[in-house]
Amino acid sequence: MLALRTLAILLLVVLSTTGCFALRPRLELPPSASPEDDFDALLETSKESSQEPSEAETPPRTEISRKLEIANAERRLTSTIQLPSKSGLRGKEVETDGWRITAADRRFLTSYFRQPHWRHRELDSVLQDKQRDEILSAAAEAENPQVLATAAIGQTRRGQVNATALIDAIENRDLPTSTRCAALEALALAGEQVAIDQLYESRDEWMAPRETKAAEVLSAEKLEAELMYALAIREHVRSDERVLEALASNYDDVRAAALDAMYLDWNGQTPKEAQLLLEDRAEMVSAAARRTAAPLGDLQRAIGSPSMSIRRDAVCGMARCKDQAAADVLAAIDENSAIVCVLAAIDVWVIRGEFDRIADFASSTEHRIRCAVAEQLAIDRELRMQAVAPKLLGDSSTLVRDLTLDSLEHWPKRSATETMLTALRTIESPYSGKVIAQRLAMRLGEPKPAADETVEQSLQRLENAWRSEFGSLGGEGESPVKKGISREAALQTMQLVQQYEQATSDAEANEIRRQLMTRRELILDTLDQLAPELREVPLPRLQANVLPEIDADFAHWKQTLEKDEALRLSALRALEEASRKHQLNQYLLEQISLSCRLDAPEEEMHAILEIVKLDRRPAAARIVGLALHHRAATVRRLSIAWCERFTNQDYGGILSTMVTDKDRGVRLAAAVTLRHYPGSTTETVLLQTLADDDAELAVAAAGSLAYLHVQEGVDALNRFSRDRVERTRRLAVEAMGTSGEQLLIPTLIRTLGDSKSVQHAALIALPKVVGEDVAAREKGFRDANSQVAAWQTWYAGQVGTPE
Repeated sequence: MLALRTLAILLLVVLSTTGCFALRPRLELPPSASPEDDFDALLETSKESSQEPSEAETPPRTEISRKLEIANAERRLTSTIQLPSKSGLRGKEVETDGWRITAADRRFLTSYFRQPHWRHRELDSVLQDKQRDEILSAAAEAENPQVLATAAIGQTRRGQVNATALIDAIENRDLPTSTRCAALEALALAGEQVAIDQLYESRDEWMAPRETKAAEVLSAEKLEAELMYALAIREHVRSDERVLEALASNYDDVRAAALDAMYLDWNGQTPKEAQLLLEDRAEMVSAAARRTAAPLGDLQRAIGSPSMSIRRDAVCGMARCKDQAAADVLAAIDENSAIVCVLAAIDVWVIRGEFDRIADFASSTEHRIRCAVAEQLAIDRELRMQAVAPKLLGDSSTLVRDLTLDSLEHWPKRSATETMLTALRTIESPYSGKVIAQRLAMRLGEPKPAADETVEQSLQRLENAWRSEFGSLGGEGESPVKKGISREAALQTMQLVQQYEQATSDAEANEIRRQLMTRRELILDTLDQLAPELREVPLPRLQANVLPEIDADFAHWKQTLEKDEALRLSALRALEEASRKHQLNQYLLEQISLSCRLDAPEEEMHAILEIVKLDRRPAAARIVGLALHHRAATVRRLSIAWCERFTNQDYGGILSTMVTDKDRGVRLAAAVTLRHYPGSTTETVLLQTLADDDAELAVAAAGSLAYLHVQEGVDALNRFSRDRVERTRRLAVEAMGTSGEQLLIPTLIRTLGDSKSVQHAALIALPKVVGEDVAAREKGFRDANSQVAAWQTWYAGQVGTPE
């Protein structure tokens, strides 16, 4: 009978809490209650909650449902770390406050960028959730002070400022110092200056150490430094007595924070107390003083320092100087400058509004610089860097791509979605294409792309959705002739060029040349349009006397015709750098392709291949095809990599023969690139290569076959994933990710239990094969054990738990 009664009670509970049974908390009763009383109370509660409300009334929020929401919110905002385990299994989880400081070396720019530097991975995950407001509201009713503080910070970042809750968290000495600092930062970024002033006046009550213990003193130092950063978010900081008083603090962090607070007050007068700290014993203080108070002479000497940090501080210091010498130093910073100097210059250029300078670095070879450019897109509200945004979305670095997508969230809907569509048309990576398509669908309010939907299908569907909302896409319906150039004008220009080439006297030639010099844009655009027709038409006078004068790229090209090898190479390097910033004139590219020869020096061919690295036009394809036959193995390897962009060319046959090249690097590159050239010849060559003694070459061939959905390739990768050599297993897992073959998902899940290197490769490969990063959405986990657990849980849900 007792069993039947228990079953009936549980059935009522399930019916009254549909969808929430697994998380339903137990009803709290007095300790003296008997088991029978527990059952009766639970039964009565279930009956009350199961009563249907009237049609005119909204179902009331019961006490149990409220507690359930609060418990769920507490779980979402509770941060844990996993202790290591000797057994290799998941270790014990321990709760922490979860707050950590990020990009601390850029806090002196906070008053301009207004970006939080205190981050909480669980809160960041909640803020990305569609139910974030409901979760934060429920967490605001929690009893745990740590959860209350985190929820208040989250609500403030959502624009729902709860100043009282933030002040309570700041003044609560029982909370961790990092949590109190995060609350203080949130209050300052919300613009609550009156509350900050009141906290400053009462700082002895909530901040001053009550004991001389090291922990108390350190906590006071961190909080006072945070208070200085809070005071920075206002005008006339250099004359603020509170900040000036902090310059004499006994705490290094406080003195440095006070100097950082003054940095962006470029119109204020530098106090003498700040200049005295240039010789401070603490490096962090002297560095802050260098940025904020160093005179121009000191900065000019510091810019040549062997220390990268000193040079970076000098760049930041130059930005506040109004002298022409400082402006010249900033203008001289280019891609050849130290990375830290370029990163610092990008920050100050943003403050100055010089976005054109920043856009030039979108093609930098250093991914940290490209990341910085991607971050600044969010600040570019006038869309002056819109032209480089598609390039950043197609970047080889996933970090650059994700930062660009995040920055585009700050752009108007039309501009952001049009930029994503532009990138989606030219994207090379299927995985990146799926990520961009998902974000684009979300922004357009369209369904998320299905797992079996290709990038091309997603593009077509999302383009139709964009047209239905905004009209025609940019570039649709335009004439093939460039805007502003008629065919008649182009014909007249070419007639004038013909007269110039056929002129019989110097006087006649000079007169026509003067006319041509006044038509700079018209000549360049005409040559660009008619390049295929003019490819082998000799125009020596135009190339020697006119084009180098009206265009810098043609001037560099003229130098490549010199006999001096060093001069030719230098000119090609200049053209390579120019090609990263803009597309070269097609006529110029045709001339470059005509000049290529098989006996060209290796370095020159490398430079020419770099020029066409991002180019897909026929002239670029001819250059790559010629380089495939070059005598230097390094040139052949590089040209093979470029073949991925020219699948419309008949390079499959050449690549099939290069699988047996005498150079190992060429063989490997050919085996990998053949996946882009499907056909019977390709499959035959790759199947033969599976038996090669070189394990890496065999794995590359298997990966290409799997990419082409050939079952033998899938079987071979499964076999290689069990090889006794760890490197072979890792290469096989990497090839699985490149293949995108979903039949390999079980194997990838299995390899999560392999060595660290193989496991890391599997964690990178799984999102590419599945189409989404399952581990990234699990409470913001980033450690390997948690990611492994997330993928294993996901897979168990896909296939079902084995009996």
